[in-house]
Amino acid sequence: MKTLFTSLLFLGSLTLQSQETMNDSLPYATIPEAPQEYTAGSVVSRMIDGLGFRYYWATEQLTDK
Repeated sequence: MKTLFTSLLFLGSLTLQSQETMNDSLPYATIPEAPQEYTAGSVVSRMIDGLGFRYYWATEQLTDK
């Protein structure tokens, strides 16, 4: 039982640390570099990256008010 509690406590602290570092580098704050080759998948991926970038910056300062 002590081992289970210790393991859960350790995993919980790792989760909190990962959330703190993730806030420093949120996805879509910048657009990733363009791929060297254009395929159907890379075009769709680039489109999704562009939409995510625009959504990130459009909603950055929004509040409930």
